[in-house]
Amino acid sequence: MDDPSFVAEHVMQFYTWDYDPNASLFGAMKGAEPVHIQMNLPDCKIAVINHRADPLLEVTASATVYDLSGHQEQSLKQTLTAAADACTDAFLWIGRQRRAFRQNGIAQ
Repeated sequence: MDDPSFVAEHVMQFYTWDYDPNASLFGAMKGAEPVHIQMNLPDCKIAVINHRADPLLEVTASATVYDLSGHQEQSLKQTLTAAADACTDAFLWIGRQRRAFRQNGIAQ
């Protein structure tokens, strides 16, 4: 990896041809924060990511889904203790589409 173009190639993946930032830049910035909440798309689990050396005691993770007209569809909240330097599952998100698949017997 001594090639100087290797570093520039990875940096340019964060920007478009006119140097506007892509969503990947904001995702990388959010993922680099010491404490953040994320959703694992394959299994729809909401998790608290704690990269600090100390556990987070009695923190609240919440998620809200809005429809396209701005009305709240669903909201979940969970109080938990996030272990130090770990990923702690907060809750399982089952959205409207996934519920419909389960009711019709379609595995997803």
